[in-house]
Parts: sequence; structure tokens; C-alpha cells
Amino acid sequence: MWYFYPKRFFTEFHPKRFIFASMSLLYGQAVMANDVERITVKGETPLFYSTLQRILPQSTVKTENNYAANQLADLLVQEPTVSFNGQGGQLQVINIRGFARRRVQTLVEGIPIFTDRRAGTAAEFVAPDFIEQAFIASGAASTYLGSGAIGGGVGFSLKSPDSTELSVGYGTNQSQRNLSYLDRFGQVDVLVNTRNAANGESANGTPLFDQFEQHSAVIRAKVDHPILTEVFTLYSEGNNIGKSASDFPDRRITTYPTNDHWLGKLNFLINDIDLSVYWHKSRLDTDIERIGSRFNQVRNDSFDYGAKIGRAEHWKDWLINWRAEFQGRADVKATERELTPDDQLVFDNVTLDGNTQDISIVSDASRDFGSYSLAFGTRLGWRRLESNEESLTDVNISGFVGVNIPLAGSWSSSFYVSSAYRTPELSELFFNGETPRGLILGDPNLDTEQSVNIQTTLYYQNENLSAEFQLFAQQIDNYIERLEVSEDVLQFRNLQQADIIGASYDFIWQANERLNLRLGGQWLDGEDQDSNEVADISPNQHQLISNYQIGKWGLFGQLSFRQSKSEFGPGEQPVSSVFAINAGVSYQLNNQLSLTASLNNLTDRDYLQSTDDLSPLARGRDLQLKLTYKAN
Repeated sequence: MWYFYPKRFFTEFHPKRFIFASMSLLYGQAVMANDVERITVKGETPLFYSTLQRILPQSTVKTENNYAANQLADLLVQEPTVSFNGQGGQLQVINIRGFARRRVQTLVEGIPIFTDRRAGTAAEFVAPDFIEQAFIASGAASTYLGSGAIGGGVGFSLKSPDSTELSVGYGTNQSQRNLSYLDRFGQVDVLVNTRNAANGESANGTPLFDQFEQHSAVIRAKVDHPILTEVFTLYSEGNNIGKSASDFPDRRITTYPTNDHWLGKLNFLINDIDLSVYWHKSRLDTDIERIGSRFNQVRNDSFDYGAKIGRAEHWKDWLINWRAEFQGRADVKATERELTPDDQLVFDNVTLDGNTQDISIVSDASRDFGSYSLAFGTRLGWRRLESNEESLTDVNISGFVGVNIPLAGSWSSSFYVSSAYRTPELSELFFNGETPRGLILGDPNLDTEQSVNIQTTLYYQNENLSAEFQLFAQQIDNYIERLEVSEDVLQFRNLQQADIIGASYDFIWQANERLNLRLGGQWLDGEDQDSNEVADISPNQHQLISNYQIGKWGLFGQLSFRQSKSEFGPGEQPVSSVFAINAGVSYQLNNQLSLTASLNNLTDRDYLQSTDDLSPLARGRDLQLKLTYKAN
């Protein structure tokens, strides 16, 4: 056994992977004042990137290749440590190094996104055409991103067009249609997208319930004002979204008739201190038809809001960041109606009605000692959750320390230790009602998850090749699991302990100015205190990604191998090994027009999307065509 948080200490060594970056949208430019160099936050890279890049590699996914994405998860799984989790469809969620659902935090332009779906957040309301890049935090990231990031996080940065861009696309498998318009008017960015799709099918012709319709728009304005610096808003409307699962259509049909989101943010600069205020209003309706039995209608509403204030500055040889945060969730409400097959009302209940408030103080410091680098930081967080007459207050501290050590030649290494925590969510504590998975029962006596992480990394870097190999381990006390207590009835419970260990590798070779190759993968293992497999431990996977550019032509290829997995946790099933290929080609017709064609699941393989016991088969071969006009 090895211990650390909050009253334990290590007695046994376990190396741990912990790559991460803060997903806040604040960044910096220096202004000198005496011996303190203040950094004015202005850009679109994470605030703490400057701290962590001293000691850890940073993972990003850019939308520069020819691979067509139906949803954001398709973009993210290009990262070798990311895989699909849960069930499929437009609301597909991801898994990062064996962590998924409520343990991965999602941010859009620095705005934290919360959900009351037990499957976790997918940010599915953001059109893939809007994404510039995604910052991926692997491992515990609660020091920077709070309670919801015990397993990592993803921050999406949206495009800022420098000219008019218009694109139209079509996908054969779902008859998907996509139309995007991006433009800039002075200091104002405008992004508009509309897309829809019918139901697709797997390689063997099995129908998939993955239809959807979505309309979204973004307005972002840089403001020439002494205090207010930026205004951002995003609105997205989703309709008739099918939940792709193996129980469709014989046993259960789940549809999301409404999935609406409104995000907004204001950025201010006051006496060299950065302040941002944000909000997110969401609504998700769910219709669950159990064939020949009953019909349930569930509605989830919430209004999330918050503020961040902080500054980055240099003091002597140290780079210091500090930030105070407040975030709340108001009117988090779930209602449920049940009807008989002949439309007779059985009941109409409120299954969740609550709110949360969080206050946190975050700080870090870093500096170089010659060729060595050191960084450390801490977070103090207070949280209150309320529902009806019940409430829970929790105080937690997390921290990290890391060092980067040069070795011979182009080699270096790093060692990183951190602690993390995750407070149970409202629906885990207080929700009692129907979901597409079945009847879910909350437990108001759940304890906060507490975690210790260790990582050691070996790096190699020269002009054309970068390589890293990492060993990692994470212990989670009070691990919250959703267990089946009877048929179609599940309840959240604490396990005593869960341990996740593994290794990953990533090689990037820039062969020449035309050819780029990336080879990466990971091995994972996760067990509870009784040596039983815990859920969400992804099968081992490996992939090779290539990009080749010659003249007006561009070629892209992705070869992925997922190993078989026979041991599985609650709510999961074994999966066989699979080798899948995606490929794409682009051609520059003239200075303004380009055409892209990509084939997803090129070999038309039949395989399960994930280890979830209701996982659908993967979508079969899909040809995606896209014509793009971009003004000079």
C-alpha cells in the first residue's frame, strides 16, 4: 500500500503519468514594473501552459489533417492516449488513460462544461468545424481544473478566421449534410454551422440509431475599451438526436428531442489583473421507449455561472501564477413523466432539484536552475451541494511538484507527483429516477474521491524526431462506482480503493518538409482493492498517423490497432481485437477552393465501439466529401 492524501505518505514507488494543461482562456504578455514582471493575459493558450511546459510534454490535437469528424470525439481519439467510452452516437464521450464520465473535465474557450448525464460531458453541441485545437490533460488535473478533473480534462479552442470561409460537406453512411460559414468583421468573429444526418449502419448492415440535427453560432468580439477586452457567446440547438446502443430497436429506443446550450463570457483587464465572467444555460430532453412496456420523458435543466480573477508575474527568476475562482450551478433540475403504452400518465415527478457553489484559490510557481526546471502548485477548494432539505459541504486541498532533469545529449527526464480529489456530483448524491441505462439511485452518503499520482517520463528531442516514454500510476480512495443492485436498477457506491497503472509512448518524426509520421499507444490496467477490474479501463491501443504534402495534394492516414480485452468492470463486456484504417486526400483546386475526401473505417470492419455492455457496432465505411472556399 502507498498513501499520501490527505493524511498518508508513500511507502512504495509507483511511477505515474500526469500530463496536463489548464483549460482557462487567459494567457500573457509581459510589462516590467521594478523587479516584478507582470504578465497581461490575452491569448488563447492555457494560462498555466508556461508553468507545465518546463517539466511536462503538452498534448494537443489540431484540425489540420484531412480526417473528417462526425463529432468531437472523433477528433480527440487521434491522440494515442484517448479512446471512446460508453455508447455511441452524437453524444459520444471519451476516455483518457482509464478515466471517463465525471472524472474528465471539459472546457470550451475556458468555460467549464457540466452535465447531469451519468455518461459524462461530450461538448457535442460544438460543431467540429468550429474547433481550432484541443488541449488534452492526461491524468489528475484537479489542481488547475477543479473537482471534475481527477482523471484529466479537454479544453477546446475555437477558430478565429482571418477571412471569409465557406464549406459544404456530405457523408455517405448517414447521408450527413454540413454547411459552415466563418468570417471576421473588423474585430468581430462570426461562426455559423448547420448540419444533420439520418441513421447510419454498421459494416454488416445493422441499423444504428445515430441521427441528429444541430444548428450553432458563435460571436466573439475584441473590444477596444480600457477595461472590457472581449465578449464571447455561443448558441447551439440540437434536435432529434438518436442514442446509438445495442438495445436499439428491439428492447429500447432512446431519443434526445432537445439539446440546447447557450454559453457566454466577458473578459476584463483591471489594473493588470485579469477577470473573466461566464455562464452556461443548458437543456436536455430524453425520451425512453421500452418496447411494449412503458414510455419515460426526462427533462434536465441547469444554469451554470462563474468568475475567475488572477494574474501571472515574474518575481526574480520565478514565474508565479495565482487565481481565485467562483463557480455555481443553479436550478439543476430533472423531471420525469412515465406513460403506459396507451399514453396513460403513471406519474410526473421531480427527480432532482439542487444547486452547487464552489470557491477555490489556485497558485503555482516555476523556474529554471541552469538546465534543470522545477514547478509546484496547490489548490484550496470549498464546495457546497444542496438538494431539497439535504446538503453537503466539502473542503479539499490538492497539489503537485515536478522536476525536469537533463541527461546526456538530446535526452532528458522528468518526475512528477500530485494529489487530486473529486466531490460527488448532485446526481450521484440526490438523483433518483429513470435514465436510458435504467433506474438510477443516488447515495447522499458518498465520500469524496481522493487520489495520488506519480509519473516518470523519458524524453528525446532533436531536429526531426521527438519521443517520449512514460510510466504512471494513480491510486484513488473512495472510488465511486455505479453498481447494478437488481435488473435495470443501479446505485452509486464507494469502493475502498482503485489503482490504475500503465505506460504510454509517443514518437513524432518530421522526415522532411512533406512527410510527418506519429506513432503512439498505451497499456493500461486497473483494479479495486479485491483485485477486481474497475470500469472504464480501455483496451491497450496503438496507432500510426501520417501526413504527406506534395504540391497541391495532401494525404492523411490513420492505422489503429485495439487489442482484445477479456477482463471487464461493472456494466462492461469483453471486446475482440480490431485493426481499423482511416484515410483522406485533399486537393487545392485554386487559391480559394479546396476539396477534401476521407474514408472512415476504410476496410469496413465490424467491431464494438467500446467495452460498454450496450456499446453499438462501429459505423461502417463512410465517405466524407468537403468543398471549402476561403477568400484571400
